Amino acid sequence: MACSSAWLAMLVRFDDDLVGEATRIGNRIRGLLTGIHPALERAIGPRISHPAVLEILSRWTSGP
Repeated sequence: MACSSAWLAMLVRFDDDLVGEATRIGNRIRGLLTGIHPALERAIGPRISHPAVLEILSRWTSGP
């Protein structure tokens, strides 16, 4: 029983870490997008983490 509780606690901590990382990355993308194209960031807003939006942004590059 104790092993199961420890395993569950570890999984919950891991999940919390992943949620925090996803939030951090989304905020970073929004910040960068605001600096590059504020109107586009306002249009996308909280949908920045939607898979379709991320796919479009990944194809829109500024480099060679």
